[in-house]
Amino acid sequence: MQHVAAVAATCTEGGNSEYWTCSACGKYFSDAEGKKEITDKSSTIISATGHSWGEWTTLKEATCTGDGYKECECSGCRDTQRETIKATGHTFSEDWTYDEKYHWHAATCEHSDQVSDRAEHTFANGICSVCDAHKISTGLLYSLNNDEASYSVTGIGTCTDTSIAIPSVYNGLPVTAIGKRAFFDCSSLISVIIPDSVISISDYALGYCTSLSSVNIPDGVTSIGNYALEYCTSLTSIGIPDTVTSMGNGIFYYCSSLSNVNIPDNVTLIGYDAFHGCSSLESITLPDGVTSIGSGAFYYCTSLTSINIPDRITSIGSSAFRNCDLLTSITIPESVTLIEAYAFSGCRALTSVTFENTDGWWGSSKSDSTSGTSFSESDLTDPSTAATYLASTYDYCYWKRG
Repeated sequence: MQHVAAVAATCTEGGNSEYWTCSACGKYFSDAEGKKEITDKSSTIISATGHSWGEWTTLKEATCTGDGYKECECSGCRDTQRETIKATGHTFSEDWTYDEKYHWHAATCEHSDQVSDRAEHTFANGICSVCDAHKISTGLLYSLNNDEASYSVTGIGTCTDTSIAIPSVYNGLPVTAIGKRAFFDCSSLISVIIPDSVISISDYALGYCTSLSSVNIPDGVTSIGNYALEYCTSLTSIGIPDTVTSMGNGIFYYCSSLSNVNIPDNVTLIGYDAFHGCSSLESITLPDGVTSIGSGAFYYCTSLTSINIPDRITSIGSSAFRNCDLLTSITIPESVTLIEAYAFSGCRALTSVTFENTDGWWGSSKSDSTSGTSFSESDLTDPSTAATYLASTYDYCYWKRG
């Protein structure tokens, strides 16, 4: 009898159970005495267990252009195996980016110079059927700015478009401004697309464009000039970006259909006649940084029902809220020391005025007076009496405190 010791199977090699074999007859036995024959010799064979692989660990991330790889380890034999992680390829935005001639999908990966699906615009009625870009208007007039490195668009020229799209570049230089009276009295103009390159809109630039119903003011514009949009009677709403720090006098003068407008946080002055005659304007929020409301700023805003006066405002100009027929209440913050003549005259529905500081107010019909009729603190403490004084009894006075 010959003894065959047990051999454990591994991940890659088989083993066997313990047994004895007779050298004479070749039979297998499970005991050394040869009493218990193993008739199925294959039962002594133990197959290789195979690897028991653990979790994959990424050792090198794949990039847009380069492969990565990952590895895992067998818990039995500690062998490892590696697999390639294929390069991901560039990723692109679903939204279109475009210029005056082409549109494309811009890369959202680190390779910002990559684009996909770049093609020329296909215009129908002045709008690209793929990306909605507007066809750049031709025939407009331009002038070289003083810096000799940029242009202003200065007039309608021979352009007959009713929807104008201003280019961002002219003669190889950026268009940075809409010049004074550039589109003044273009009564057939319906919309204006202003490129991101523009930083200023000059005085009267779009004044008396009575059919204008849509105008975009892009981020980057910092100033809008005096009466820039006066008598745009078809304009119902407009968005002004936070980059704007200066809004000129009479900017929306008699924009009678304007019902919705935001004033950027960086604006500190509401100029005279800013919203004069905006008879559809129902409410407006003034930024906290505003320190002055100019004369006639909200004159004849006959639909205005509410407005806040920020805590930093020191003066309210003459006729600022004159004939605001639906204005019912208002709070005069402590910061205000001057309310000019007729500021609330004709506000027939004004029944409540709250003075945060009722002490030391007096009034005179002359702006340069140093004394006048004193208003008692008890009268101004009563919102109804204060409203009557401001809107009627003493509406002609220049109200001063101190």
